[in-house]
Amino acid sequence: MSCNTSHQRPPKAESHPKRRKKRYLRHDKPTYTYLAMSALVIQAAPFRRLKLAQIIRQVQAMFPFFRDDYEGWKDSIRHNLSSNRCFRKVPKDPAKLQAKGNFWAVDVNLIPPEALRLQNTALCCRWHT
Repeated sequence: MSCNTSHQRPPKAESHPKRRKKRYLRHDKPTYTYLAMSALVIQAAPFRRLKLAQIIRQVQAMFPFFRDDYEGWKDSIRHNLSSNRCFRKVPKDPAKLQAKGNFWAVDVNLIPPEALRLQNTALCCRWHT
């Protein structure tokens, strides 16, 4: 009775060609902060006030980067509107102060100066050869 103590490797699984990661062509990310972009589109509006959906549409129209499939940036816009004191809600109906769908306005005097500085991000500054 012989005892084989050598370790054998299991047979290799069928080899599959390695899948390549998909590469997507993306537009350059704007160098502006979400606060600055939101303030810009609100100030450009005829009555200097917009609803959230209008702000999002205007940012998409102005910056091709935001027309792609990624949608997380919309939450960033919403967050900036509600957390920066330069933005204020303007009720669409003064009798219903808690109603959804309010307008947003901006007090440009309250915009923090650092929010207007250009960002230096990897996606906004591609190397060109």
